[in-house]
Amino acid sequence: MAEFKWNGKNGANLEGTEDADWLRLDGCYDCKVFGYGGDDTVRITDCSYTILYAGDGDNDIDWKGSKYCSISSGAGNDTINVWLYGGTGYHILCGAGNDSVWGCDGIDYIYGGADNDSLDGDANNDYIYGEAGDDIIWGGDEYGDDHLYGGAGNDTILAGNGDDWIWGDADDLDVSMHGVDILYGDTGNDSILGGAGDDSLGGGSGADVIYGGAGNDSLWGTYGDYDDGDMDIYVFFAGDGPQVDVIMDFESGCDGIWVPDAAFTKAEIHGDDLWAYVGDDRGVIIKNAVGKELKYFDASCTEIKTCKL
Repeated sequence: MAEFKWNGKNGANLEGTEDADWLRLDGCYDCKVFGYGGDDTVRITDCSYTILYAGDGDNDIDWKGSKYCSISSGAGNDTINVWLYGGTGYHILCGAGNDSVWGCDGIDYIYGGADNDSLDGDANNDYIYGEAGDDIIWGGDEYGDDHLYGGAGNDTILAGNGDDWIWGDADDLDVSMHGVDILYGDTGNDSILGGAGDDSLGGGSGADVIYGGAGNDSLWGTYGDYDDGDMDIYVFFAGDGPQVDVIMDFESGCDGIWVPDAAFTKAEIHGDDLWAYVGDDRGVIIKNAVGKELKYFDASCTEIKTCKL
């Protein structure tokens, strides 16, 4: 393995080979690093305004204490760790391969590329794009307001704390969130858990299961003005407290409501809307429900009952 090392250089290029290289850059400014081919090991410390082109291969990249930096990893199964001490974050562009990326405390822009990636934005307001493949995307457990895009494939998105925007795109989506979040599941059969906070959750087309969680949520089985013909299930837990969830687009004769830990005790018509209660708390409002056929499940979700409003 060839070793290439620079200390304190500015405005220059550090170039590896087509084979496996060890590339190290310390205290440099406005530089470019080229790994080319091979399974490279890259260590960069305190280098601002620097660009890394890792090239193809299974690269191991560790970047610390820099700012205004960009990483392009090329094809291969890459491992990327970035540690930022101040600054605005990183742009990380992964190629084909099953990549693992850990972001930093700055504002990260992470693109997973093709195949099945694991992408973690860490703290701050991150922008993460899973792109193609079955990706696992984590916004980080700090209070950043993240924008998370699953892309094509069967993705799992963990939004973390903060007020996040989440877009599922095609295929199936499994989402868990905290904070005040906005989610669009798009196509595919999605499973969406709203968590705490007043969320806006849209399953998109497909047969979706949407859990409002705690907080006053707005729920769309689809987020357009059309009927997709697939059955969406809206799930409410009485133990979540006296929140009010609103179903915006209940599809007559198709969608269903399920309260696993209780049963609706009464219902009232207010204008064109149905207000359904669990105990003394108003559990859910179904907008424009009058004249529609409503399906609801028993506690075990094995029996479906139907009523016409």
